[in-house]
Amino acid sequence: MAFNEAPSSVSYSIKTANGFPCIFTMRAENEEDLLNRMAVQEAYFLSNGFTADIKSWNKPKKEVEEVPNRSCPKCGAKLVYFESKGLKHIKCSTQKWDFNTKKTTGCDFVEWSDAGQTPTGEVVTQPSVNGVMLASLAQKNLIMDKWPNLWHEGMTKPEASQVIQNNYSK
Repeated sequence: MAFNEAPSSVSYSIKTANGFPCIFTMRAENEEDLLNRMAVQEAYFLSNGFTADIKSWNKPKKEVEEVPNRSCPKCGAKLVYFESKGLKHIKCSTQKWDFNTKKTTGCDFVEWSDAGQTPTGEVVTQPSVNGVMLASLAQKNLIMDKWPNLWHEGMTKPEASQVIQNNYSK
């Protein structure tokens, strides 16, 4: 029996006896007929090695780790750690990502880590000269790409930040 627009339908997300995922849809003219056919179909699935292919969108969220004994210097809220490119950084707990606008909302405070721990616990440090950190690879790449005549070996992080700030909008 073929239906263009069946008033009742059900779709099963299952795995075959060989483990292949598939969707199986049944349609009927009325709910009673559909329920009866579902009972027969489900018995067939169970007796022939099919299993439910259950997808859960309710994955547990990663627990947020708060920065102890510190609060946001801009708004006073709690600070939290976040990971990016294998390093732990710090941001204001009110900062969230808006998937619709593709922008952050809330307080914009971020403290980027030049030294930190990777998720495996490996300590990563940024080279320094006389206690002042050298420019990061990202800073060096940006300056070399945009203003190569302004780059010099041994440039410190504060110097690189100033070069970027002074020239980025020009």
